[in-house]
Amino acid sequence: MKIQAWKAGLLSLMASGLMSAQAQQAPSVQDRQASLVGTWKLVSVDTRMADGSSHASFGQNPEGYLIYGSDGMMSVTMQWAGRKPFAAASAREASEVEKASVSDLFSGYAGRYEVLVDSTVLHHIEVSSYPNWNGVQQPRIYEINGDQLTLRNKQPIAGSVSYLVWRRVK
Repeated sequence: MKIQAWKAGLLSLMASGLMSAQAQQAPSVQDRQASLVGTWKLVSVDTRMADGSSHASFGQNPEGYLIYGSDGMMSVTMQWAGRKPFAAASAREASEVEKASVSDLFSGYAGRYEVLVDSTVLHHIEVSSYPNWNGVQQPRIYEINGDQLTLRNKQPIAGSVSYLVWRRVK
């Protein structure tokens, strides 16, 4: 009887030690959110198509920033590097061709975000340069390695998955 009690106690101790070790390895949602908070500079955008092809969606040297606030708000802007200035003195006076180029060469949105337990950050888009995304939720899988953040859309969008690489601004 004493041996069985001793074995049960040992197994319980081992199990609690294992659970404690697992708990230490899995960061909480709050820790995950804290790791995202800050400003990130865009390094690359690689869009991979279903047929295996890929392309740099915002060119070879894209420009942009992603900001995650500790208040649960986020904002992202991205553009092709080297965009030419408009010939007009103001955006309102720009030609139709110049105005249309903004849609192809610039993207941005902002809203609330929440971090989920499965390495997903959910962007609750409130305003967007692409009006169809206003009021939409966009889930992103994220991975942080040191000062590098990689985001990708959780579900294909228009048959593609985009991998966005960001570097933390210090």
